[in-house]
Amino acid sequence: MKCFVISPFVAPFDEYYREIITPAGKSVGLEVIRADEVYDVQPIMEDIVSGIIEADVIIADVTRRNPNVNYELGMAHALGKLVVIISQSSEDIPFDYKHVRAILYDTTCATWAKQLKKNLSATLRSVLKKPQQRFLHQALEDFHNRSGELGAWGLKGIYGTRQAMNMRSDELFGELHDNLDICAFGLKSFRDAKNQMMRQKVKDGLRLRILCPHPDSVFLLQRESDEDALPGEIKKRIYDLAAWINQLQTISPQKGAVVLKYYNALPLDFYLHQQDWLFVGPYLKSRGSQQTITYEFGKGGRGYAYFTDYFKELWEDEMFAVEVL
Repeated sequence: MKCFVISPFVAPFDEYYREIITPAGKSVGLEVIRADEVYDVQPIMEDIVSGIIEADVIIADVTRRNPNVNYELGMAHALGKLVVIISQSSEDIPFDYKHVRAILYDTTCATWAKQLKKNLSATLRSVLKKPQQRFLHQALEDFHNRSGELGAWGLKGIYGTRQAMNMRSDELFGELHDNLDICAFGLKSFRDAKNQMMRQKVKDGLRLRILCPHPDSVFLLQRESDEDALPGEIKKRIYDLAAWINQLQTISPQKGAVVLKYYNALPLDFYLHQQDWLFVGPYLKSRGSQQTITYEFGKGGRGYAYFTDYFKELWEDEMFAVEVL
């Protein structure tokens, strides 16, 4: 485990760090380090920030109210790090964290160094064995909890339009070689832009599965109204999609590798599962599909698992979707 020390880079604090703080940390099994010991090409402030982030516990000497120390201590508190504060005077501990227990040491006492080392070792041992409350303020803890929950969903990006999302998916398209799953209406823009590339990928063994509304579905008529499309416009796109799929099936080296299924239900969200990347977005009233917000989820997150499982569930439900022959 790592212990990062925040203190002024000046005598006598350099000696305190070497002769007192470091031995105290090592006595409880900690790797003790201060930023000036990191020999790197990057600016020392970057080393300090990295040290704070990577540390399991922080020791901060706030003696003399050094502004750099207080700035770095604020970072540690904001990140919810375990912090042990030491100071030669309670007057050097500002109001903001005066309620936090600190170790005071008086250098005028003959045995101050020995006592400080003993107190530090005992406090570190206690903190590591049974961590105290990590956050000074409830609002900070709530913020971190929300951030952690959102991070678990694996949301990688938000695109204001599907056109913007297409730029991102185009970057990833070259890496596509195994599977491509899509839920959409007709895919006209996709077919126009990627017909030749898709033909080659299918020849190379790409497996393609597409869910699409039945062209005669009453729900499709409603979608044409919602999207302000001409009567029969989306229906024609779907028939064109079916013809395109039929062409791809004739060049696929494996039977059943390219499949289109129709469903007769309310429109599903747009869904594009491309290798390890997943894009999902709604169909909105009075907005064309290319002008609609879309979300990107990364593999390993809850969002990726949620939507891929849902697509699989729909795909395998014979009562919901029927293969187009």
